[in-house]
Amino acid sequence: MKKIKLNKNLWKWLFFALLALNIASILLVVSRIFVPREPNLSEKIQAVNKKNTKVAQVTMTRDELNALINSYLEEMSSQSLGYKFYLANSNAVLQMDYQLFSKIIPIYVYFQPAVTNSGSILLTIQSVSAGTLNMPSSAILDYAKIMKLPSFVKINSKNATVTIELNQVKLDGNLYFKAESIDMTAGSYVFDIYKKS
Repeated sequence: MKKIKLNKNLWKWLFFALLALNIASILLVVSRIFVPREPNLSEKIQAVNKKNTKVAQVTMTRDELNALINSYLEEMSSQSLGYKFYLANSNAVLQMDYQLFSKIIPIYVYFQPAVTNSGSILLTIQSVSAGTLNMPSSAILDYAKIMKLPSFVKINSKNATVTIELNQVKLDGNLYFKAESIDMTAGSYVFDIYKKS
């Protein structure tokens, strides 16, 4: 009788030991699943997201940039005023076709482009002409101030400059541009794309 009772107790204790081992194994697996492997990863991601992050760099040729600018200017054109923009070897040219009394008057503005420290593009006016008649740059800049220009275009008629603040150009996904370099001679234009935090 004692042997049967001892045998019964042994199996009982072995069952509870196996049950405890199974519960401990399940608790170990569950705790390993729910404990993050990289505990500081979310803090690192938040730290990166707090500052503006460079996500890409775009290098364009003269022809590609001319096509991009002219497609944008095409949207701004009206029946009385059309725009064309050309980058040449040494300067940039904005041609405005102004309609006056059913005649089209071509107005040419010659710029020397440069990149500012903030990544904007500074266009310094070299000369302005209506057809072949030279005009003072202040006349065209004063006229440009009354035109409906995009908010990212700033005109300074005193210094005869136009600043294109690329970081204010509206892009999808909180992205913005900064000019990195402009090489007029080589026809290479480099822009960085950043994501706002």
